[in-house]
Amino acid sequence: MNTIYENNLKALKQKNEKLWEAFYTYAKQQKESRAFTAVAKNGEVIIGYHGKDRDFNLNSTYNPSKEAEKLMAEYDTIPDNAFLCMYGLANGIFAKRFLECNPHGNAIYVYEPDLDIFMTAMQEIDLTELLNNNRFFIAVESLNTDDFGDFLLSYISEINELTNRYMALPIYQTRFPEGYDRYKQIIKDKYEYYRIQTNTLIKVGKQIGLASISNMRFLPNCRSGADYKDYFPEDVPAIIVAAGPSLQKNVDLLKKAKGKAITIVVDSAINTVMAHGVMPDFVITVDTNKELKNFTAEGLADVFFLADATANTAVLDMVKPKNLVFYSTDSGTWSRMFSDAGSSLGEIFAGGSVALDAMALAIDWGFKRIIMIGQDLAMTGNKQYADGENLNQNTSFNSPTLYVKDIYGNDVLTKKDYYTFIRSIEDLAYRNPDIDFIDATEGGALKRHTRIMTLQQAIDQYCKNVYNITEMIEAMPRRFATNGNELVKQELQKMKENIELLITRMREGAEVCDKAAYMLEHKQYDKDKLRKINEKIRILDEWYADMEEHKLIKKVTCQANHDYETTIYLTEKDSVAESIRIYKNSAKLYIGIADGVADIIKTIEQCEKEI
Repeated sequence: MNTIYENNLKALKQKNEKLWEAFYTYAKQQKESRAFTAVAKNGEVIIGYHGKDRDFNLNSTYNPSKEAEKLMAEYDTIPDNAFLCMYGLANGIFAKRFLECNPHGNAIYVYEPDLDIFMTAMQEIDLTELLNNNRFFIAVESLNTDDFGDFLLSYISEINELTNRYMALPIYQTRFPEGYDRYKQIIKDKYEYYRIQTNTLIKVGKQIGLASISNMRFLPNCRSGADYKDYFPEDVPAIIVAAGPSLQKNVDLLKKAKGKAITIVVDSAINTVMAHGVMPDFVITVDTNKELKNFTAEGLADVFFLADATANTAVLDMVKPKNLVFYSTDSGTWSRMFSDAGSSLGEIFAGGSVALDAMALAIDWGFKRIIMIGQDLAMTGNKQYADGENLNQNTSFNSPTLYVKDIYGNDVLTKKDYYTFIRSIEDLAYRNPDIDFIDATEGGALKRHTRIMTLQQAIDQYCKNVYNITEMIEAMPRRFATNGNELVKQELQKMKENIELLITRMREGAEVCDKAAYMLEHKQYDKDKLRKINEKIRILDEWYADMEEHKLIKKVTCQANHDYETTIYLTEKDSVAESIRIYKNSAKLYIGIADGVADIIKTIEQCEKEI
């Protein structure tokens, strides 16, 4: 092993151990490579490739650095917070050029479609400068392709959505067209998923935020989902039951799994499951606007009820579950209250559907085997749900449709939002290789990184030992059992006082921003006054960011935040004009927050009355 290869391997391991492990396993088996190195006229090492029809080079054979400088000039200065995705690594010179010209935090993600090229680059070219840079990321097809999608979901935001850049090295686009199509599809999928999440928050963000206040009255005598972490026997699998059309095939088999697995049924499937005489261990509900018709099963109040802190308050009022378990929150107030009560509560989220939340919860609880049923995510048998009518040409969907492959290799109709859920399941399974994901749906869309088998096979193989699961679940202590109502009232009053103070301070912030904009518009360049104004704004922003209610406020005022963040990239060339723009936009945001949080106070007062 040469020194270059040794150093590259060491850097890769520090960068991404999972990629290093996959690469090293491949490298030990690989014998011949279609990629090769050559030396350009100026002495730089470049990468070449043995194509089907002829050999070709991935870099200039004369001056690779000059080529990179010319090609990457368009990306020399991209806006702050934006990133660049590039199709093709070649000898790494293009990515290096980008990082040199954008030293202020911009990241680059390289998608390399050919393993042999990456192998040759690792063996023959010093990549340590790239691999040691925390702004450089790489995905190599067949090794860690899914990391690319994870990166996009982590980095795309309202601030950079319109300023991120995507490009392909010309020779790659021509010579590796199939990989280029996959690269583009991943970008398209993740942007669509991001926009679904963003649009959902804009549409129902206020409703979601206010629900977390209304639901505080259900805290007395509830249980904490976090208390079940690493609690159940290791050989017990989790069965996640969704409401797809295939559920009718195997729902009765759930009776055979009683006491041998933990059954978590999503809210839209509970009526079907209980109608078949199956008493699940848990039902799980997430959506603030979930329809009440999903909760009409007789005896549902006796089932352990897993609820997100923002679940539909009307559902909890109607069902009146005797055993309510809150399992997820992103509220600082809720998290602190559970911590004070001797437990904990954080956010459990995996991708926008209640079934995905159930899978994320099962992972958090420590299950090493997750069995999915009813997880069609397609129109199996020309139906959308297990208890649904047959589809016809007049059926309308709230999402565009497309065709995907089902578990048998056939084309099957699905919805665009279902497609994002398919990809989210695949991402979840990919990121948790130590967990056995079994698709026992017996129909529906194919999900990569999962094993396909029937529910009967899964039960026979993995549901063998019998436990008193019900007794174990019931043994978990309740929280806020002593003076719970009084405690919630105190917390609500404290929150109300904080919000009232916020309104006052936000209006003061808007006033000083307007004052600064006025001064600059009228050429009153008083540096001392502007410095004091900027300091007041800094202190206000830091105080707001540190508020326990910060995430709640952002949800309730999501439209104002969205309007502000989507205009950040619209900068003015003139520095004074840019300052005026920022001051005015900040004033508008502060007023939007101050006006929007008035609904929080109304909801607190209503909740206090109902307690």
